[in-house]
Amino acid sequence: MTNQNELLNLTPATSSAPQLKGEMENNAGNSKVDNVNASESNPWLDYINVVGGDERSAESEGLRQSSLPEESTEFSETFSDKLDLDKLPPLVKDVAETESDIENRDAMILSSLDILSGAMPFTFGVYDSRKVYPPFYLIIYAPPSSDKGKLNACKQLVQVIEKEIMNQNQQEQNEYQRLFAEYMALDKSERLRMNPPKEPPYRSLWIPANTTATAVYQSLSDNGGWGITFETEADTLSNALSSEYFDYSTGLRAAYHHEAITYRRRKDREYVNIEEPRWAIILTCTPGQIPLLFKSFENGLGSRFAFFHKHRRLIWRNVFEVSDKTIDQVFLEFGQRYKTIYDELLKREENPLQVILSTSQQEEFNQFFDKLQVEMVGLYGDDMIASVRRLGLTCFRIAMVLTILRHEGSMPIIDFISQAIVCHDDDFRTAMTIANCLINHTAHVYSCIFNHDKNAKNSPAATTMSHQEKLLYNQLPAGTDCTEQPPFCSAQPSVQQV
Repeated sequence: MTNQNELLNLTPATSSAPQLKGEMENNAGNSKVDNVNASESNPWLDYINVVGGDERSAESEGLRQSSLPEESTEFSETFSDKLDLDKLPPLVKDVAETESDIENRDAMILSSLDILSGAMPFTFGVYDSRKVYPPFYLIIYAPPSSDKGKLNACKQLVQVIEKEIMNQNQQEQNEYQRLFAEYMALDKSERLRMNPPKEPPYRSLWIPANTTATAVYQSLSDNGGWGITFETEADTLSNALSSEYFDYSTGLRAAYHHEAITYRRRKDREYVNIEEPRWAIILTCTPGQIPLLFKSFENGLGSRFAFFHKHRRLIWRNVFEVSDKTIDQVFLEFGQRYKTIYDELLKREENPLQVILSTSQQEEFNQFFDKLQVEMVGLYGDDMIASVRRLGLTCFRIAMVLTILRHEGSMPIIDFISQAIVCHDDDFRTAMTIANCLINHTAHVYSCIFNHDKNAKNSPAATTMSHQEKLLYNQLPAGTDCTEQPPFCSAQPSVQQV
């Protein structure tokens, strides 16, 4: 590792044409997360990164230690290889063991936690003096043919619950048809003196993305405010949000914080108010679909999602490998196990279960995200504040889900007189490890994929610098040659990796 004295002898490689300050702002497209490409197009940025970049942020704060070899230029960060799988809740451990590849295992764990969070009734926590619920938002992005399709098996985790809901719908519909037939059999004068039977709501855990805003809100309302959206192509959602009648981005932003959604039903000419929407969302997509989904990072929708990136492996699997069960059958059995937990939670309608962190966990949580917030702002600018703070909420929600799953096989979870359950230290550590991973993927999306205002001071050109370097950079007059050698640099560039 190059020391500070050696750094003073580095000379940025010369380029064929000097680059001015304004040009550097307009041309920079990559951040520190992927600074190799940035340094190729602008050697001066390479010098900036060496003086105040990765070594300071990663080693001093203990963040973003890549699981890939140092010589790799690809962005990657994983979490399951940093966990003791034997300490996971039994159901989560079994999900993890369905995959041997680390990235695939991470994606499977995250998808399972997200889907289960959308079917965890009468469970809550208190975060920043507000009541919050388990559901969270997740995007898993990867190039085409990167095993994203295997995540569809996670839907089987709630298929037993969904089937029960469908049976209940059918029973209610049959009863409605019987009552309506009796009503229509009356003569006209009798019908005028009576109200017709009311058609029952159609409930389902699943809320399709490719539908109108009113239909989405109606689905949430019919299901008591709960719902899960799982889409394997983000284009489905981005196309909906780009349409005047389909755009429900306002509802997405509100539902993340359980803020009320109000809409008008044309059929009955009534206003419907969903007081506390609890909506879990998981999308899989390619990197190129993300900018189409989020036109601007500043509107707040993108910062509500946790991101995870999978790579495409140049490995051909044995597609004829003999197995006793398909992946869908395996996850369906997992879902049957979760159904027992779900049924216990349903019994707590009058006495909801609160998940809390211990005092030491709260202190560690606050210290971690306080340092993380400062670091992210120093690296990427003020726009990252929202992502860090909402990742904190997502982390707490993941801890809630893990805490509930921990009690599989020990039903009831707690006696019905008690109202709170403390997060197990192993589950807290798992949630924090996942959050420490996800912030790297969020930073990668923000700096390399999202659309930015290139003229803004927090554009990628500026956000590759530390706070002190930005202060110096902002003092430079327009037209300053940013490829000119600093006066203290005289030696030839070192070829040693930093």
